[in-house]
Amino acid sequence: MHAPASPSTTRLWQLDALRGLMLVLMTLTHVPTRLTQPMGQPFGFVSAAFGFVFLSALLVGRVHGRRLITAGAAPVRRALWQRAGVVYACHLALLLTLFGILPHTGVVPEKGPLPGMLWYFHADPTAAVLGAVGLLHQPGLLDILPMYVVFLLVSPALLIQGARGGWPWMLAFSIGLWLAAQFGLGGPAYDRLASTTGIPVPRGALGAFDLLAWQLVWTGGLAFGWALAHGWQPRPARWPRALVATAALVALTGLIWRHGVGQIPFPAAEQLNWLFDKWHMGPLRLLNATALLILVMRFGPRHNHPPRLLAPLQRLGQAALPVFCAHAVVAMLVLGLAGDEIRNRPPWVDLVILIVTFATLFTVAELAHRRRSGALRRGARTCASTA
Repeated sequence: MHAPASPSTTRLWQLDALRGLMLVLMTLTHVPTRLTQPMGQPFGFVSAAFGFVFLSALLVGRVHGRRLITAGAAPVRRALWQRAGVVYACHLALLLTLFGILPHTGVVPEKGPLPGMLWYFHADPTAAVLGAVGLLHQPGLLDILPMYVVFLLVSPALLIQGARGGWPWMLAFSIGLWLAAQFGLGGPAYDRLASTTGIPVPRGALGAFDLLAWQLVWTGGLAFGWALAHGWQPRPARWPRALVATAALVALTGLIWRHGVGQIPFPAAEQLNWLFDKWHMGPLRLLNATALLILVMRFGPRHNHPPRLLAPLQRLGQAALPVFCAHAVVAMLVLGLAGDEIRNRPPWVDLVILIVTFATLFTVAELAHRRRSGALRRGARTCASTA
């Protein structure tokens, strides 16, 4: 007989479906078609990257937060560092595609986003390769996985401190780092480090995401997952009506504002756009994301079986890492072959691009599912044979 799975180890289809939705939105944003602009940040000034990072941290906190109590620190540290190694291997594979394969295929045009991703590689190939391998140089599209690796490496220490009752001060420290990012302190600190150590990678080649700011998204997701693993349940009846109403007002304002003025919140006042800045996680963007999170927790589905309509998203979310890598490769190929200029492109070309793109992603998700199912069956047979 097998012991029943604990709530913290049972997969929640809602989380998988949300991760799948984030992957769909990321793909629509990164693969240039007529849907890129309307589907970029469709729910307000909140990017799919925010949801992807937050949900990944939540899953880490939920699964490994409970394991830390039941099995100890060593298995958690080993599992998360192994996962970091897998993500790092995927990062290297994407770097090989960008640096070692695409330039020799003839698909890289002279101008556009794809050659823009290669600017530092063309300027200093050795420094670019070594910097990218060392997680410093992060070309566009390939800057989420390096951040993910760093966060996975530090997560065991955060969970261990959380188990000792350290969540309040860790969250306070995380907010402090986020505030430092709002004042732009990370860039000068890196400049001093680079000048002292001789690191050749300039600040402009580091990548778009500010690690000091985005660590708050990860730490918050990790703490949220920890709470779920230890019995906290977001019960709808207990949510204060004033909080929910305020969240709904903020979310509705963000939604109308985003689709009323476009993805630049202050077109006529550039100096105010930092309030919604994606890369430094500006305060109003963080407020918009928090409001959406509250509404999802309050009104999200709680039944145990996913509707058939959401099953495809669930399948994508279950294979988030390979699907993410596949989307990045497809995006690079489309940028090389079709470019990002869509005004003079026939609509049928966009349709073909979208069909091929999502057929590729769902094929990758299905292959990952079959591999995972096969591994589970082999594990079950091994357990049965040794019982």
